[in-house]
Amino acid sequence: FFELTHSELDEIVSNDCLNVVTEEMVFYALESWIKYDVQERQKFLAQLLHCVRLPLLSVKFLTRLYEANHLIRDDHTCKHLLNEALKYHFMPEHRLSYQTVLTTRPRCPPKVLCAVGGKAGLFACLESVEMYFPKNDTWIGLAPLSVPRYEFGICALDQKIYVIGGIATHMCQGINYRKHESSVECWDPDTNTWTLIESMNESRSTLGVTVLSREIYALGGYD
Repeated sequence: FFELTHSELDEIVSNDCLNVVTEEMVFYALESWIKYDVQERQKFLAQLLHCVRLPLLSVKFLTRLYEANHLIRDDHTCKHLLNEALKYHFMPEHRLSYQTVLTTRPRCPPKVLCAVGGKAGLFACLESVEMYFPKNDTWIGLAPLSVPRYEFGICALDQKIYVIGGIATHMCQGINYRKHESSVECWDPDTNTWTLIESMNESRSTLGVTVLSREIYALGGYD
């Protein structure tokens, strides 16, 4: 990353499809690149800062940036960009005057669809996972579930997928039987692996799952 040229970094930071959780992450990446060779790269700061969606940063973050970052504070163009971003927050009646497509449009990484687990026949549980890319109209296979299951809850949080509860089939003395699950597993896109994490207190299937304030809630279901 630190060996990128300023033109290459400009292209990345400007990209609408840059896959980041918050715009703060974009700024911190830019800042770390500048500080890697501040004498040589400081001259590119204003150009690169213009690619950050500054109005999407909080007032608190922008204010702290102005007070604590002398590289920005000492650059007239950078100060102007920060002031325009603060106006966006403090003067909403004039927001259209300051709004541009580049600086206020949320980034939108490519959307995908995941088909996870399920049931095939009376007792056959699927462990397979597939991902669909609408842009290319293609499916690819992903790592299989740790526990094949169906009628589970599922959600996404921080770019990871969580599969919760459901029904799994087990064999005992040659006989297949179904079991409600309390187990939970998480898929990490960086490693394409599923990891079993802390189980629920109760087994449940056909449950509701939702995310609120970055916490996962499992609701109702059958046991």
